[in-house]
Amino acid sequence: MRQILVATGVDALGTGCYLAVAPLYLLKVAGLSASETGVAFSVSAVVGMVCSVLVGRASEQTRTRHLLPWLYAVQGICFLCFPLMGSLTTALVVMSVAATAERATAPVRAALISDVAGADRHVCIARMRTVQNVSFAVAGLLVIPVLVGNGRSGYTAVTVINTLSFFLAALFLTGVKPPEKEHAQAGSQQPQRLWTALRDRRVLTSMTVDAILYLHVSVFLYLLPVWIATETRLPKVTISVVFVANAVVVGLLQTRVSKGLNSIATGRRAMIRAAWLLSGSCLLLLVVPHFPAFPAAAFFAVAMVLLTAAEMLHSGGRWAVSLELAPPDRRASFLATFNTGLNVQTIVGPIFLTAVVLGHHSAGWLGLGGIFLMASLVALAI
Repeated sequence: MRQILVATGVDALGTGCYLAVAPLYLLKVAGLSASETGVAFSVSAVVGMVCSVLVGRASEQTRTRHLLPWLYAVQGICFLCFPLMGSLTTALVVMSVAATAERATAPVRAALISDVAGADRHVCIARMRTVQNVSFAVAGLLVIPVLVGNGRSGYTAVTVINTLSFFLAALFLTGVKPPEKEHAQAGSQQPQRLWTALRDRRVLTSMTVDAILYLHVSVFLYLLPVWIATETRLPKVTISVVFVANAVVVGLLQTRVSKGLNSIATGRRAMIRAAWLLSGSCLLLLVVPHFPAFPAAAFFAVAMVLLTAAEMLHSGGRWAVSLELAPPDRRASFLATFNTGLNVQTIVGPIFLTAVVLGHHSAGWLGLGGIFLMASLVALAI
């Protein structure tokens, strides 16, 4: 587990640096237009969503411990090819391959953790989440000089750092020894259809709730920066402060919040509570534009506390539900299928939220809060 956690932290450090400058790299270094950049991200996300399920299935036909280092290595090779991206076509090819490996990494890694940690898998996955958030917080600080400098060399340096992080992560994972039971399972797996999991009502229900709750990511990364700049009196630096604070708090408390979330029942309750907290956050955010900066900042701070608590409950709850629903011999492909809801939200979430909330003021936040409340009702059927 220590090797897996170190590899995860190294990966998250490089990825966090890259995500902060990804659009700017395509614009300023690769020479793509703004519209071409949007197309590259959207198309690669769709390709990665579809192909990650196939990769998850392939990991079961081989061995998850062998495939995970290769997934990191493929991402490293893709980033080595970034300097070759001078057109939309080459960008689509490189970014689609990278997205496929990136989307497949999470379920394959979770399956490996489950095999290695056994009954402690829920706690270990919570620790993984903690490591990721600490690395993201550090990455956010590291890229500040790059963003301030706004130069090609800085953006290129970030992609080099990300490339090295993938190869280092792969190197750490080559020493992970699999449990003995994997040898017994490898020869006994029976062919299964990729989408068998979607026939289960509880799986479909949990995927739906998971996708809705994951809207908090799009709220945090896409909606709030635009909303703060256009509809509130809050200073624009607010979102940067909140981003770092969120990463630190989740890094410190995720493991503690996830304790005891080790069954479908406890996971379901956590997801329901997360939905309630997200609804409460929306109610607070709708009043922020109606106050001057200081009281508005107070309402906003409380709303962010609720959103962060919801994020931790949702994270612990979704892993508890998905790991307990997953068949042991098909865990990687099941988790990849389960992540389809997350992947769909990642693609449509920003567009959906800007259409629902921006420009509709209080009614938009009320509508979003109502969506989260409906998700809590749907979660009762998990």
